[in-house]
Amino acid sequence: MGALRWLAAALRLGAAASRVAPRPPIPDRASSTIEERSNAFRRDTKWHLKYNVSFCDAAAAAPPPDAAGDVAWLVVCTPPSCAPDLPAIRALRARSRMPVVVLETLGGEATEMRGQSRSRKVRMLREYLNSAPGQRWRHVVYSDAMDVLANPGNAAAVVAAAAGGALVVAGEPACWVGDVCDAEEVAEMRRRAPAHFSRGGGYDRPAVFLNSGQYAGSRSAVLAFLDYAVATLDAMEARRGALPPDLAALFSGRRAALAAEGGFRCSDQCVLTAYWMTHVDRVAVDVDARIFGSLKRFFVLDDDDRGARAPNASRGGGAAAARAAVAWRAFDAADWPPRSKYADAPAPPACGWLEAEAKAFAGGPGRFCGDYGAVADEFAWACGGPGPPVLSFRGLAPLLGWHGNGHAPTHFFQSLLADLCYGRAACGG
Repeated sequence: MGALRWLAAALRLGAAASRVAPRPPIPDRASSTIEERSNAFRRDTKWHLKYNVSFCDAAAAAPPPDAAGDVAWLVVCTPPSCAPDLPAIRALRARSRMPVVVLETLGGEATEMRGQSRSRKVRMLREYLNSAPGQRWRHVVYSDAMDVLANPGNAAAVVAAAAGGALVVAGEPACWVGDVCDAEEVAEMRRRAPAHFSRGGGYDRPAVFLNSGQYAGSRSAVLAFLDYAVATLDAMEARRGALPPDLAALFSGRRAALAAEGGFRCSDQCVLTAYWMTHVDRVAVDVDARIFGSLKRFFVLDDDDRGARAPNASRGGGAAAARAAVAWRAFDAADWPPRSKYADAPAPPACGWLEAEAKAFAGGPGRFCGDYGAVADEFAWACGGPGPPVLSFRGLAPLLGWHGNGHAPTHFFQSLLADLCYGRAACGG
């Protein structure tokens, strides 16, 4: 009798396992919002993972591989937030003309990136490049794994961009070192890199600060930064998180005091910023988005008087409302104040609401746009020959693609990734 009960239970479990829930519906692109498409794509991704079904195997027509075999694209992808089988990694591999190497271990053991442990990525990269497999690469591209949408740029262009020996680092509009930079820190950056900031940093040239999510360079240029980063992180760990004197000299007294009390941790982006400030001649910030472009590029400075702000009462509750408490309406150019300091500047971006938290921009404090519907139609998939389409925006077509860093572009990035995975990335669309 016991055997029969066991057999019946096994049959019930087998029947349950064989039942597959219906696949989540895919909303029509023309009649849905960015947020709706993003949420549906996430549900669809979870469905595929649950039933171990491959997803986004060919995000677009594969580009021809580069003849040069000594340039690699490296990503760090560790559980639980990342896995090599996820659509973002599949799309990256499908669209890159360079081999994509996924790093998952440190010291031969599986590791993960949570909280401040994300700084482990520099240790993983350094360990790999010093290993026998990693020593074959003469030039290296590094990018974040889960929020980067590759354009099919070729290795020769990467080599040319790094020809001067500098580490080419992606730019972004706001200064961030694991926390919002203060005016004292931005002033110190201006003092140390006057030529860089003399090129401007307004709405027309927004990406003047570094973003550690993407960089590229020769093997020696990349390792020079990684060696500095690991030594700096080791020094901070020895001081229980407090900034060593050479870093404390770069940042504000408030920042050093917070670090000593455990209220601030210098992230990998903080360490990269410190490397730039102390080795200005070794780092080139990609302010023109020639190599990498940031989707988080739309912001309004607090003293820009060419629009009206009001409390945002339309977002409902929850985390999204907390991040977006300010409604924004830009005036028509004819209605701009005639004595505005921005009267001759490019128009502020079209967006409906602004993030609640102020950030430090080159032009002063401001806030990122929290919705992307108003600019989404200006992004287009352009085709110039065989291979996958290139994502462009207002004449920008970054060689190696776009980074969806930050809260605001998350849904927009996911909707673009969905276009690729569902075959909707049509030329000119």
